[in-house]
Amino acid sequence: MKQTLITRLILGAFAGLAAVGAYAGQIQSSSTSIAREAIQNDAQQIASPSIAYRFAGDIDARANDQTFQVQFTLNPASNGFTPSWGPNLVGGGANSTLAQAITITDGVTANLLAQATTMGGTDGDYTVLAAGISPNGKTVWATIKVWMAPTANNIAVPTALIKQPLITLNATSNQIGGGLPTNTSLLRNTVTGLFSVVGDIVTTYNTALPPTAGHVCAETITDGISFKHYTAVTDPMLMVGPGNSGNEDESQRSGATNLQGGWLVFPTNVGFNIAPPATENAGLTTGGNLTFTDTTGAGAGAGLTYQTPTTATLGQFNLKQTGAGLDSDLATLYNVAAATDSSPTTLQDGTIEVDNLQVRVFASQGFVAGGTISLDTSATCSTAGGVGGVSWASTVAGASPLTVTVPLGNVLAALGGVSPSTPVYVCYNVPGTAYIPSSQFTAEARVVKGTPAGAFAEQDDICNGPLTALGGSIKIDVRNYVSSADVSSGWQSTIRLINTSETKAADIQVQLINQDGSYGNWTDLATLAPLSVKNYSAASLDAALAAGTITQAGARAGTVSLPIAAATAGSSPRLRFTSKQGDTLRIQNYVQGPGGMIFEASNAEGVDFAGNITRAPASEGQYQTQDAQKGIDGK
Repeated sequence: MKQTLITRLILGAFAGLAAVGAYAGQIQSSSTSIAREAIQNDAQQIASPSIAYRFAGDIDARANDQTFQVQFTLNPASNGFTPSWGPNLVGGGANSTLAQAITITDGVTANLLAQATTMGGTDGDYTVLAAGISPNGKTVWATIKVWMAPTANNIAVPTALIKQPLITLNATSNQIGGGLPTNTSLLRNTVTGLFSVVGDIVTTYNTALPPTAGHVCAETITDGISFKHYTAVTDPMLMVGPGNSGNEDESQRSGATNLQGGWLVFPTNVGFNIAPPATENAGLTTGGNLTFTDTTGAGAGAGLTYQTPTTATLGQFNLKQTGAGLDSDLATLYNVAAATDSSPTTLQDGTIEVDNLQVRVFASQGFVAGGTISLDTSATCSTAGGVGGVSWASTVAGASPLTVTVPLGNVLAALGGVSPSTPVYVCYNVPGTAYIPSSQFTAEARVVKGTPAGAFAEQDDICNGPLTALGGSIKIDVRNYVSSADVSSGWQSTIRLINTSETKAADIQVQLINQDGSYGNWTDLATLAPLSVKNYSAASLDAALAAGTITQAGARAGTVSLPIAAATAGSSPRLRFTSKQGDTLRIQNYVQGPGGMIFEASNAEGVDFAGNITRAPASEGQYQTQDAQKGIDGK
């Protein structure tokens, strides 16, 4: 056909559409949810869901053929990355694979029109003249001709008037020629580049979110698709764009909806709950930090940190269903209840393809030498050997983190196939003869899916969050303290207490130590919330001590101390600060001299355990110095 004739025919396209101005076409609202875990690399090809656009007007080919082009463009996802159409199943004209997955349906009668396999429409209502993908891989386009009735040879009479046509890309069923309906599921185009869209789950929830607080470790990412419709196409065999013009019609009309923002939805389907015990009542026994002690009198049992002098429950974790995305088959829910596969990376039937469970436990100041971390299905850590009958020990004093690897059979036995799964408890077992560092504990739980391979490989699920803290070992002496009894000297102390923990409150006790070394009064001073600060003048500290508890006689060689009010100028007392449950504490001592001069005397205090292994030799059994070797009353 000569170009002039083609142009004349195209200019007449959609004559009936022009009369419709009150409303415009709508992209059909639809979405398909795919689990993020099912997307493992950018080369992976996922079958495209169907997407359709319903025109407001009609296609009227009763007077002449109607030729037009449609374009479906992948848009940037909610995280800014844009996927691409797959490289296969593309191109050609009538009978091409891409063409056969394009359908036209009458929007009023709901009749599926027949796609002709020949030019001239002898066995159908329309023909896909050409189809392809844009050079950047983001747009699928197709030029469609609806044939005038009757056909040139009068063999068939096509449907020449299509009311409010619905044009579908990647349809799963089509009427090809005069035969029976054809299953076109395998002819759908694919989508690639989805790993960049969904992101690396391990990186997102491990590196970017350090385990200092509880994390949801679940996110839903959406990707959209947009539609354009052109008439008067200069060259129907090419995509409308630079070098090939066309008039945008239906898609630019006022009121047209040409974007489906949630065409592809990628939820994180599987997550972890990680949490400390409900009651954190385990502390470190004063006088050496060798064992655990019950700090609140709550005793031992489920929901409690303290279990025995050598066993503490640090917390628990379990698996949970966090999303409703499908596996890569686009048919089956990817779900926790199906965590039973022992053949990783081979299926796409909704199964979480577990190879093993890996749990890493972190201790801010390290673990006790010779201690173990174990996992247990008992809330009291009383199952012999823990999950799988195995415990995992630190081979290096203070090494952190400790990693527990649970094989598949034990994972399924421990967690079960429900959501949320059965809890698994993290247990800390100590020898009772070695120094236990005061630490904040956190955990990272990871479902390992096996070596990535093949089209159905899956991403690991991972999350981290807080366990408990073990304190009670904080004992800090303020060596250079000027009491309110020395006010006549012109010197005065101000004490600044800082709880540097991100998660753990610190109960604070203070005691006077007299010049002769005897213990003075002591009192429960305050409870500092995480990261909080409180300043005390010498007068306020002395008043609190005077109203406090007198030390017990014989607590240490010396005499029963007198109230602070009996102190005299120049008596040179010291202060001892302790915490039964806090895991870190900092103290600044500001001394104001005559004339308002202020200097910081904090270098005259000891420190607690918040340093690192380089602060002292490992043979000392602790990782840095601690100024006060005993607690209140020398205990």
